Amino acid sequence: SSGINAEWPLRPGATGTAIGFNKIVATRAPPLIGRFVPFTAVAAANAVNIPLMRSQELREGVVITDLEGNKLGTSQIAAKKAISTVTFSRICIAAPGMLMTPVIMQHLEKQKFMKGAGKLKSCGIQTLLVGLFLLGAVPMGCALFPQRQSITVDELEEGLAAKIRERSSTLTTVYYNKGL
Repeated sequence: SSGINAEWPLRPGATGTAIGFNKIVATRAPPLIGRFVPFTAVAAANAVNIPLMRSQELREGVVITDLEGNKLGTSQIAAKKAISTVTFSRICIAAPGMLMTPVIMQHLEKQKFMKGAGKLKSCGIQTLLVGLFLLGAVPMGCALFPQRQSITVDELEEGLAAKIRERSSTLTTVYYNKGL
């Protein structure tokens, strides 16, 4: 609990990124580019929030196992790899809906049925589009990396690697759960 409370002051970073980026884009870029600012905010939020929410794993490491699932120790190096892959996956999940929806909406807004349409209709269509993109993007994003990741013993912390080699000199690859 104290770890989570200590990290709260860092969370507005994603919002600040979006606001700052929006001010720059609003004055210097075409309107379509401005529609991509929310994706930048989501990507920044993922890059900040996932490591913050999993900071205990960064401090203490993730469980390392052999092929049969026997616990061999914990690794901060594997935790960094796990969090990096999850962050990348989450950004990939958000990308199709948040990058394609503005392009589609720009096209739709030129159509006769959208002329004079209120914000409610536009918001509904955007929500529907993002939802449809998520139906495909979530499974694909989760499948980018296997849940059970492998890492060579040589890549691990010296102490853990030595402990594993003592246990089995033939064990060269170990495993960890990357999380979601």
